[in-house]
Amino acid sequence: MKSRFDPQGSFKICSNGTDSDIESHRRKEQHILRKWLFDGKDVESCAICKNEFSVSSLVTAHKKKRSKCSFNERIDPNIVMPLCKFGCDHLYEIEALKIKNNIVISNSKLVQTVFEQSYINSVSDRTIKSKWLEGESGYFSQ
Repeated sequence: MKSRFDPQGSFKICSNGTDSDIESHRRKEQHILRKWLFDGKDVESCAICKNEFSVSSLVTAHKKKRSKCSFNERIDPNIVMPLCKFGCDHLYEIEALKIKNNIVISNSKLVQTVFEQSYINSVSDRTIKSKWLEGESGYFSQ
């Protein structure tokens, strides 16, 4: 069977190297919010699935999309919660999981695989701990 990889073609694609320079922005407040969530901790629980993870396996997730946050909301420590890299962060980001009335709910409009739907079902209907509900009431209404 012939390989789809063409070594000569890849040399053409990479004739100027494999890296390029880009201009980017960084979120100045992100390290402060991460420190607020995880400072001095080795482990923390994911706000959605409630499993305990090393802090390196958790992200500082915005309850409300950062792009929709005002300046004051962006610097409010209560705008963030810890979500695991093992699924909850991604599912919350794409809105397959939402938090409504302090409960994790499934967005049934999205099409998922059987495995994805099974995972979503396993964390749906869970109550969020009160410490992750602190902050403005509109943080979870997206």
